[in-house]
Amino acid sequence: MHYTFGGFMKRKVIQIANSTQLVSLPRSWALQHGVKKGQELNVDIQDSSLIISTASRESTPKTASIDVSGFHNRSMRIIGAFYRAGYDELKVYFNNYQELQFIQNVVREGCIGYELIDQGKNFVRIKKVSDAIDEEFDHVFRRLVMYIITMGRETYAAMQSHDKDQLRFVIDMDRGVNKFTDFCGRIITMTSKPGQHTLYHVVMEVEKIGDSFKHICQHLAATDLEVSKQLLTITKKVSLFVEHLHDLLFKFSKERITALYTLKNDIDESLDAYMATCTRQEAQIMFALRNIAESIDSIDMPLIITQALRGDLPDLMAKKKS
Repeated sequence: MHYTFGGFMKRKVIQIANSTQLVSLPRSWALQHGVKKGQELNVDIQDSSLIISTASRESTPKTASIDVSGFHNRSMRIIGAFYRAGYDELKVYFNNYQELQFIQNVVREGCIGYELIDQGKNFVRIKKVSDAIDEEFDHVFRRLVMYIITMGRETYAAMQSHDKDQLRFVIDMDRGVNKFTDFCGRIITMTSKPGQHTLYHVVMEVEKIGDSFKHICQHLAATDLEVSKQLLTITKKVSLFVEHLHDLLFKFSKERITALYTLKNDIDESLDAYMATCTRQEAQIMFALRNIAESIDSIDMPLIITQALRGDLPDLMAKKKS
C-alpha cells in the first residue's frame, strides 16, 4: 500500500523473515526508466534518506595540479590533504630530487589506492587506481585503533626494559597510523556517513594519540633517561585509557563512558601530582601523556553525537513513564 502527494510518496515496509525489509518501487517510475527483473540499481545512503537511481555511478574524475616546490617534507602533508579531500588524480610539480623522494614516500606509504603513473623532469602524475570502498571503513578504522593500542603497550614495555629497538619499533608504527588515518579521512569525505564531521574529528584525534606515543619514544630513544616508577605508573594508566577507548568506540555503553571519565580523573590527578617534582626531561613525556588523555577525552562528545544520529544510544535514552 502507498500514498501519493504530488511527487512525494509514502510506502509501507514489507517484513520478510526476521532480517529483511522491502519497499516496492513506484510502477510508473519503473516503467519510465525501463527497470527490469534482476537489474541492479544504485542505492545511496544519505543520513535518513535513500536515493535510488538507475544512472551510472561513474562521474567526472576530480583532478588538480599543485606545486610543492620549496615545501620539502611539508609536501607530504599537502598531498595527503588532497588525498583525504577525495581527489582522483594529481599532477604534482617539484624542484629537486629530494622533493621527488618526499612525494614518492607519501604515495607509497600513506595513500592507499594511489599510484605514480607518469613522471617528467619536474612533475609526477598520481592517480587513483582503486576505490576507497565505504564498506571498508569499519575494518580499517578498527585496525587504526588497534595500532594505537599496540603503540601504548609497546611504549610502556620499552620504558620498563630500556629497549631502544622496541622504541624504534613504536616510532615506525606511526607510519601505519598515518596511512590508515588518511584512508579513513578520504572515505568520510567521499561518502555521506551519519555524523560525518564528528566522525572525522574522532579519526583525527586518534591520529594525534599515535603522534604523542611516537614523540615519547623519539625522546626516550635520543636520551639515556632513567624512567621513574611514578612515570611508569602514569604511562601504564594512559595505555589502559587507550584500551578503554577501543571498548567505547566499538561497544558504546553508559557504563563504559562512566569508566572512561573515572580513569581520566585519576590520570589528571597523577599527572598534576608528579609534575611538581619531575625532571625537565620527564616533563616532555608528561606533556605527551597529557595530550593523549586530552585527545581521548575530546572524543566522547563527537562519539555521542554520531551514535545519536544513528539512533544507537539505548543506554542513554530515558524510558517513557506511564
